[in-house]
Amino acid sequence: MRLVLLALVVANIAFFAWARWIDLPLPPPTAIAHQDTAIPPLHLVTEGASPAPAAPASTPPSSAGGGAASAPGSSGAAAAAPAATAAAAASAPGGGAVSSIASASPGARCRSLGPFEDLNLANLAAERLRARGITPHDRTADTPNPNVYWVYIGELTSEMQRHAIQTLNAAGIRDAVSMTQPEQSDRVSVGVFADQQHAVKRAEQVRALGFKPTLGLRQKTVSAHWLDFELKAADPDPPPNELVGAPTRSTPGLGPVKMVDCPAESGSG
Repeated sequence: MRLVLLALVVANIAFFAWARWIDLPLPPPTAIAHQDTAIPPLHLVTEGASPAPAAPASTPPSSAGGGAASAPGSSGAAAAAPAATAAAAASAPGGGAVSSIASASPGARCRSLGPFEDLNLANLAAERLRARGITPHDRTADTPNPNVYWVYIGELTSEMQRHAIQTLNAAGIRDAVSMTQPEQSDRVSVGVFADQQHAVKRAEQVRALGFKPTLGLRQKTVSAHWLDFELKAADPDPPPNELVGAPTRSTPGLGPVKMVDCPAESGSG
């Protein structure tokens, strides 16, 4: 019994000594972190710009020349390299996209002269453009023409039509003509006009001669010619009245010849 008690006392003394001098706790994490304070903080250096926010710890420091040094397994280097390359290209003389855009010559602009229903008039304007050193290209566009006013005399027999045309010609109305379409064979046309004012004036002239004119709208599609050509950005537009004639002629239903931008899908080719 005495031996057992002695053994317990010795075991307690041994455990106390092991816990007090042998089983020491590991140093706290702050002590380990304190050992790495000599590593400088990482950031991307761009000359002439404010420092970027600190990059992840795995990003290597930038080189003195502005290029990023790569390290195996470093995702930050892959992101930093394009930015450093772009900065170097922009600062180099004559390099980079900014310099190439600034040095690009200004492009030409496309202008269009028209519309011409008379091809001969379009050819005349084209010759005058060539005399100015401009090469035009003819473009044909079908234009709906709903606002054409038509003055005619209806319900006439063939003999009445001949008498009406003779009377109108004698009064100075030279564009009177009998209609040939079956549904309009009883009519004499006395003018087609682009605006209502002139059409009403013609109808009053016809009425004064003892006829009963009718004023109506004719809807048709006109094949109009346009002259497309290129001008330098600083070149002024050639005056339409100098190309066509002064005053600028007006095509019925199409309006006067004018200068406009080319359609988006069109070009002078």
